[in-house]
Amino acid sequence: MHGDIRYAKHGDAHLAYRVRGEGPVLVWLPSNFIPIDAMAEEPSYERFLDRLAAFSTLITFDRLGVGLSDPIPSGEPPTIEDWADQVVSILDAAAAGRAWLLANAAGAMPAVVLAAQRPERVSGLLLALSAGSFKIDDDEPQYQELLDATNPAAEPVVDFLAAFAPSRASDARFRHWWDSAGRRGASPSVARMLLELQGQGDVTSLAPQVMAPTLVIVRPGYRPPDPRLNMGWGAEIPGARVVEVGGIDAMPWLDCDELMAEVEDFVTGIRAPAPALRALRTVMFTDVVGSTSEAARLGDAGWRDVLETHDRVVRGVLARHGGHEIDTAGDGFLVTFESPTPAVQCATRLHHAVTDLGLQLRIGIHCGEVEVRGANIAGMSVHIAARVQALARPGETLVSSTVREIMAGSGVVFVPRGQHALKGVPDEWCLFAAP
Repeated sequence: MHGDIRYAKHGDAHLAYRVRGEGPVLVWLPSNFIPIDAMAEEPSYERFLDRLAAFSTLITFDRLGVGLSDPIPSGEPPTIEDWADQVVSILDAAAAGRAWLLANAAGAMPAVVLAAQRPERVSGLLLALSAGSFKIDDDEPQYQELLDATNPAAEPVVDFLAAFAPSRASDARFRHWWDSAGRRGASPSVARMLLELQGQGDVTSLAPQVMAPTLVIVRPGYRPPDPRLNMGWGAEIPGARVVEVGGIDAMPWLDCDELMAEVEDFVTGIRAPAPALRALRTVMFTDVVGSTSEAARLGDAGWRDVLETHDRVVRGVLARHGGHEIDTAGDGFLVTFESPTPAVQCATRLHHAVTDLGLQLRIGIHCGEVEVRGANIAGMSVHIAARVQALARPGETLVSSTVREIMAGSGVVFVPRGQHALKGVPDEWCLFAAP
């Protein structure tokens, strides 16, 4: 799925790279030090790469000194020009004549060098929140703070995650991955060397020489901690098209749906389908109590008859209360409603309706945003409703505190059932039994 690790010869060194997908060749040029074997560990990054590989032959690689590639040769400090030459070495090894270059932040620097100096190898540039220069003098305190952030023995002044991914700054899981992947990607001395290169790099003078089709993607919602870190350069390139996308992060693989639609459209001329719609829904799960023991008691044929009757009764009650059946698996239903009140009313009637069949139900209800994917739904709200249902007693409907709060003033009296940790869901939740 992720592509096998391959190696390209670059002078006396070797560069690790991966190829996946089919279509126009596209090289991903980030500027951080996340190695290619760590990208798939973060779901948002992997979704981004999956989207690219869905319409292109995607090439990702570790530059010299990073991840699985060889170290930077002793006595040969890295240069932007050599970074660009590494792309050529990767393309040669992959038997690719030309490629689209998708660059982020300082990754724009080798991309622009390559487009200006080796135009026969570049199909086009996609500069996604990119910089041609950071314009930070090496005698400024901010520059030294930037480099000192690579010192593992010092308390860093610069929080790179907060600076470039503010939406994830308080996400402990994401931060753990970010720190771990960065440490595996580059040693402190290599990270300092590469940051120094990127901080002092400047390819802005090459802009008039770039003749390749160029798309510049900017995020007005991104607010850099220092104006010089603003990544929206590229409009100076002749014929460049500039588009704005939503989001607050400097990394294109976060909140990437709108951005990816622009990339696919520019490379292939086909705009990607709209991302999944997020909509507010009341989600209800039902489950038959003791179904395994009942099936054993009645036998397969008898239990099948009971289940078919159960399904018919449930669907009749759903229809009366405006419930929309999403899925049924075994003896349970996943249903959505436009609001909580009809969901609670439906649950009460369901309990009464199945009593005549000698059955009891556990029902869980939660209200929140879901991802609507055609006839299906997904997202955290679905997981919460499922966890709430699992905690219900036989013959009981449990609802989340969200449902209770939305139904304030409805006249329905809920009975507190205490605080509960829901597996896989952050925080503890107050649950209530519906009448």
